[in-house]
Amino acid sequence: MITTMTKVRVLMSAGLITAVLGGCAGMPMQWEEGKEPDDRLAAIEQRLERIEQQLEVQGELQLIRTVDELQEEVRRLRGTAEEHEHGLDSLRSGQRDMYVDLDRRLREIEVGGVSEGARQGNAGERDGDEEQAYQQAFELLREGRYERAISAFDKFLDSYADGRYGPNARYWLGEAHYVSREFDRARTEFERVLSDYPDSNKVADARLKIGFIHYEQQNWKRARETLDQVRQAHAGTSAAELAAERLQRMDREGR
Repeated sequence: MITTMTKVRVLMSAGLITAVLGGCAGMPMQWEEGKEPDDRLAAIEQRLERIEQQLEVQGELQLIRTVDELQEEVRRLRGTAEEHEHGLDSLRSGQRDMYVDLDRRLREIEVGGVSEGARQGNAGERDGDEEQAYQQAFELLREGRYERAISAFDKFLDSYADGRYGPNARYWLGEAHYVSREFDRARTEFERVLSDYPDSNKVADARLKIGFIHYEQQNWKRARETLDQVRQAHAGTSAAELAAERLQRMDREGR
C-alpha cells in the first residue's frame, strides 16, 4: 500500500524533475566538463533525495505537533468529563438522600399498619370526604407518583385547608415538591406550615426541610442558622437529630 508520504515524495520528485528539465528546455545544454550524463543525473537524484528527506522531517514534525495538540485536547475533555461526573455524583447523592429520608418518614407513619390519618385521633365525627381525599393523595405520595400527589394535595387544600388534615397535607405537598427538586415551591409550602399551623406537630419537620433546601441551594449561612434553630428549639426529636447530622456533614465539607 502506498503511504501518503510516499505519494508526496513521488509528486515532489516529479515536480522538481519537470521544473529542472523545463528550465533547461529553453537554453542550450551545458554539461559540466568531465561529467557524463549519468553522473549528472545521479547528482540531481541525490539533491532530490536530500530535499525529500527534509520534507519528511518537516512532515514528521508537523505530525508530532498535531498529535500533541490532540493529546492536549483529550486531556482537557477528560478533565471536563470528570468535573461533570463529579457534579452528577453529587446530584445523585443528594437525590438519594431525599428519597431515603422520605421513605423513612413514610415508614414511621405506617408502623403497625396505621396510617398518619388514623393517628390523628378519633375525637369527634370525621368528614368522610375529607379523610378519603387525604388518604388518596397520601397513597399517591407513598407510591412515588409525585406529580399526581402534588395535584391531589393541591386539590385537597383548596377544599380542606382548615380541616383536620390541613397541616399534614400542606407538609406532604412540600415533601412532594422537595423530592422532585422543586426547591422554591417546596420551601413555600414548608413556610406555610410554620405560618398557617404554628401548633402543628409538623413544624419541626417543616423547619428542618427549609434548612435542607438552603443546603441544596448552597445558601450555607442560612442553612446553618435554620438547622441550628431546629437542633435547639426541637431538642430530643428526630428532626433535631437530623439537623445535627447535617451540621456535622457541613463541618466535614467545610461549609
